[in-house]
Amino acid sequence: MPRTYREANRRSIPVNQPQTPKATGKKPRNLKEKELVRKTKKKKRIHIGKNAKKKSTNAKRKKAQTQKTKKHECKRARKHECKEQESLNAKKQESTNAKKQEHKWQSSMNTKKQRSTNAKKQESIITRKQESTNAKRQEVQTRKARKHKCKKSTNAKHQHTEMVDTKWTNQRRKIREK
Repeated sequence: MPRTYREANRRSIPVNQPQTPKATGKKPRNLKEKELVRKTKKKKRIHIGKNAKKKSTNAKRKKAQTQKTKKHECKRARKHECKEQESLNAKKQESTNAKKQEHKWQSSMNTKKQRSTNAKKQESIITRKQESTNAKRQEVQTRKARKHKCKKSTNAKHQHTEMVDTKWTNQRRKIREK
């Protein structure tokens, strides 16, 4: 602390303020000691640094080399895993394709069977309809024949209708037998 105002003015420090190294221009003792320690450490570092640099560069090289080998091994492992995965996927795909093919074949067979059964059913339906229409026609014709009257004697009429009836009944029997 400056003792007087004059001293304070000379140093341009206000009165009643603690002196700092910046204001006085002098370094405190503890800073001087620190600088000395720093300088000695620097000297030691420079001396030791040459060997240390070699060691550190060697260590860095080794580290880089090990990292490269690790990367290379990881790449190899990944490639191997990828190949295995691809082969597994290919096998799965083959099996799924085979299953799909089997399913397609089965469905096509089912559709063919269905078509054939449908065709048979359709044929049977058509034949039944045909038979029923034929039978109806024949019945209509027999009725007409019965209604047909001959102008001759009653005996002749009777014989004529009988002949017509037998003719139509014989035809019906033949159709049923088929």
